[in-house]
Amino acid sequence: MTPLVFREVGAVIEPTPQVNGAVVYHFFAVSAWAGGEPRIVGDEHSEIRWFSIDAACVLSDLALPEYTTILHKLT
Repeated sequence: MTPLVFREVGAVIEPTPQVNGAVVYHFFAVSAWAGGEPRIVGDEHSEIRWFSIDAACVLSDLALPEYTTILHKLT
């Protein structure tokens, strides 16, 4: 899948660099792409689903609390 139309909506610095390394995670809103529908690649996730922003923000297993701030930038 290739993003065609996208914008950066935020970045989060890895909160535990001693565990995961010094990393900055960049987040993009992709509104157009080529190459089919999103699909799972690798074994990081078991499922892909579409959520409203409000529904995504109340998920109990978000990796980082900063995700809700980034998600709200999409409205």
